[in-house]
Amino acid sequence: MEKPTFILGVGAQKAGTTWLYNQLNHCNFVNMGCLKEYHVWDAIYSEEMNSFISIPKKNEIPAEALRRLMQTNSGAYEQYFSGLISDNVTITGDITPSYAVLTGEQFTSIKKRLENVGFNVKVIFLMRDPVRRNWSALRMYVRDSKEAKIDGKLIASQFKRFYTSLEFKIRTNYNLTISALRTSFSADEIFIGFYENLFDANSLNKLSTFIEADLNFDVKIKYNSSLEIDLPIEVYRECMKYYEDIYHYCYKEFPITKNLWGR
Repeated sequence: MEKPTFILGVGAQKAGTTWLYNQLNHCNFVNMGCLKEYHVWDAIYSEEMNSFISIPKKNEIPAEALRRLMQTNSGAYEQYFSGLISDNVTITGDITPSYAVLTGEQFTSIKKRLENVGFNVKVIFLMRDPVRRNWSALRMYVRDSKEAKIDGKLIASQFKRFYTSLEFKIRTNYNLTISALRTSFSADEIFIGFYENLFDANSLNKLSTFIEADLNFDVKIKYNSSLEIDLPIEVYRECMKYYEDIYHYCYKEFPITKNLWGR
């Protein structure tokens, strides 16, 4: 009997992870559970992500109680997902973009936990042009803020303060994420994709082959879209300069990004 598959999605934020989750969760043989982002390992391991630590609240939804259980009880995480597997369900997983900040040692620990309950663990890491990723994240925060004033020029003027902040930088350190993953997983256990060509037939075929499942992707549906606000070219170039080490790394490791990224 083949082992069930656990999809560990580790980012990047605003690089197609919500689309991927919904595509997987619509398959009859996939059960991703009650959450898209479980925020277990980032909350446990990363001080920068301690805002995801679940705190008891009145009238909280069951899913939040589950998250807190996973964060505080050793074994609860892997046992929950193991319980989702059945004769008809062979794939489950957790797609939490902020897992991108984890270290190789931490990924190794997570992998062992899941393998100990019988899973074959596969990692998916999607990247996006660093400037575009940060710009989309800022627009998402503005969209979700009830107090923020939607002023394109004002948002653009504040962009540098956001993309130079620690929270934004650690989510864009693609080199560190990939190094950590390669420390813990073999090459055939890691899928690295790019938002800019994720919806092309070739990329989708590669993703289906990696997951070892016949997935009927719908590329017309958009999820979690950010506000449509143009990014001035001079602001783009300034941010690109700030992240030039990330661009150079990706250009070398993944030459296709030379065509996919940049303006």
